[in-house]
Amino acid sequence: MEYRKTEEEIACEVIRGEWGDGKERENGLINAGYDPERIEKLIKKILSM
Repeated sequence: MEYRKTEEEIACEVIRGEWGDGKERENGLINAGYDPERIEKLIKKILSM
């Protein structure tokens, strides 16, 4: 079984710039099976801590 990263792990990768930006990031997240809106909300939550 393939390991699937948590949304929190993905959000941290996005913050580090590992997913590009703009449409590139959005499309990459969708293609990997993640909801870009949910990830964006997590990013805002993480950055506000």
